[in-house]
Amino acid sequence: FDSIAVNNKGQLFVAWIDKRDGVAVARARGPEYRGAAVYYAVSDDRGASFRGDYKLAEHSCECCRIALRPQEDGSVLALWRHVFAPNIRDHALARMMIVRGANDLIAPFAASQCLRVADPPAGVGVAMVLPARLAMLLFV
Repeated sequence: FDSIAVNNKGQLFVAWIDKRDGVAVARARGPEYRGAAVYYAVSDDRGASFRGDYKLAEHSCECCRIALRPQEDGSVLALWRHVFAPNIRDHALARMMIVRGANDLIAPFAASQCLRVADPPAGVGVAMVLPARLAMLLFV
């Protein structure tokens, strides 16, 4: 699944769920990789080309959508369902940002404190409700 957002500088951010790391781990050591990973890339020219193939986080849920929310500083927040060890699925939040060609991110953390081992019927959403306040929307 992929998600797209445009920041206030006109940069196009695309984030997606990617299974390449799990496939590589399974080939090397056996099936111990939890879920998938979240990757992203950025375009400065309206999608004609993209730079980066940045890994935002390992061990995301492989079937849930990613919610994106552009911020005033030009970064984009990503919210997704993460698979924490041993197999606990909760939401995680990270900042996608391009600084001198590299990504700068916040480590995933449990956002909802509502731990589940099953998946909801749909992905998450994120909205700005007040200055510097985010609301996380999820099915439970």
